Amino acid sequence: ICETYFVNLQASGGEMPYTWALVNGSLPPDFNLATDGRLYGTTNEAGSYTFTVEVTDGASDKATQELTLFVEKGEILIVDSDLTLPGGEYCYGSVYVNAGATLTYTGPTKMRISDSIVVDGTLLLDCYELEMTGYKVLRVTGVLDNRCVTQDSTNGGSLVFNSPEGAVELEGGTPNTA
Repeated sequence: ICETYFVNLQASGGEMPYTWALVNGSLPPDFNLATDGRLYGTTNEAGSYTFTVEVTDGASDKATQELTLFVEKGEILIVDSDLTLPGGEYCYGSVYVNAGATLTYTGPTKMRISDSIVVDGTLLLDCYELEMTGYKVLRVTGVLDNRCVTQDSTNGGSLVFNSPEGAVELEGGTPNTA
């Protein structure tokens, strides 16, 4: 997940130019097949994707081929003790912030997660935006804290949850108010 994939599909025989098309199945989300045979994209959805491509040559002769792409889950981040990371873009299969532990990002952060985010401890962003996308489950029983504790304002950056299929569960977490 989260890595750009690029390949030029090849054909032999027939007359140039070749034109490529997807005729059956589905590409991974956010993948494309260009008519010149470029297959490319970056997805956050782990899984096996089988599809059929068709190539048409300059004489209108056609051939098809079934292809399968395997997209593996990203790494799992397990936070058992306090961990500080710089802001930026991160890709994970799952993120677990266990009770008693704090995961701190020191700048604006975008997390693309293909499976689960579980926060039983504390996820801290001092006044920065946090965007979480792609997850299937977001469960918070601990604390999401983005207050501006080091600045004059107590208003934090935005918390953005963006996953069309993801469920958000906020259970008895501790509200942090100034």
